[in-house]
Order: sequence, then structure tokens, then C-alpha cells
Amino acid sequence: DTGVYLGAQASDYLLLAASSETSGYQGTGASAGVVAGRLSYALDLQGPSLTVDTACSSSLVALHLACQALERGE
Repeated sequence: DTGVYLGAQASDYLLLAASSETSGYQGTGASAGVVAGRLSYALDLQGPSLTVDTACSSSLVALHLACQALERGE
């Protein structure tokens, strides 16, 4: 199993969602909360999938949660 712990702010993902390649997903998935799930699905990963949106500390919180998961053997 491989988990995805991702830190993202809404403004980060909206830049990607605005491209013409992803225009079909704008109605259902322009939310930053779906980024980790989309990545897990695209890479066919089987494990926890979590997007953290805590403003400026998103990446640090995601890294902290991923380290905790490793320490616990999750």
C-alpha cells in the first residue's frame, strides 16, 4: 500500500484546473480537497489519500501526518 499525503491551497489547484486539458472536470472537481484522490487514482495507488488545506502550513502538516503514518505502520 502507498499513501498520498498532499498539502495544497485552493489557489494552487485552481491554476491547474483552469487549463484546457482539465476543463471537463471543472464542474465536479475544482475543489482542492480532491487533489490527493485524483493523484492516487491516476497512479493506481492503494492506501490512504489525504489532501491538507491549512493555508500556509499545508505542506508541513501533510509531511507531519505522513511521518506519523509511517511511524505507526499504517
